[in-house]
Amino acid sequence: MVASLTPGARLLPSGARVQLAGNLVLDLLPGYTAYRQEGPDFDVYWIEHLVPMGQPAGRLGLYSGHHPQPPAHPPNAREQKAVLFGVDTSWYVWEGSPNPANVRLLRQEAHVRMPGGRLIRHVFFYASTQTESVDFQRIAESATLP
Repeated sequence: MVASLTPGARLLPSGARVQLAGNLVLDLLPGYTAYRQEGPDFDVYWIEHLVPMGQPAGRLGLYSGHHPQPPAHPPNAREQKAVLFGVDTSWYVWEGSPNPANVRLLRQEAHVRMPGGRLIRHVFFYASTQTESVDFQRIAESATLP
């Protein structure tokens, strides 16, 4: 099945400042792309690291809605101050258990309550390397939404 795959006509945005549907603007680093998953009353913007098939890669999610998932970080997660969507907040940083490929995932998340409303932004990612973790954090911290 993998041998039957061929490139499609649509180009993936990468390595540039992009605006996605729903007005999310972010700085994508080279080798990363993004797309929007539209829900009934929420949006999730996914940022994917483009790697060869079969290679480990992380994933960044930016949830915008009123009912985010509860915090997933363990009690011993390290707190790191940050600014996300123009709001002072904290990242929670921890190492997850190894996945089936025996890669220990680096994880981060933050919940950001937007001023003047009930809208919550849940920003979360897992990364397979320290470099990927730094890249995802940089991309997330560049994001703006109206």
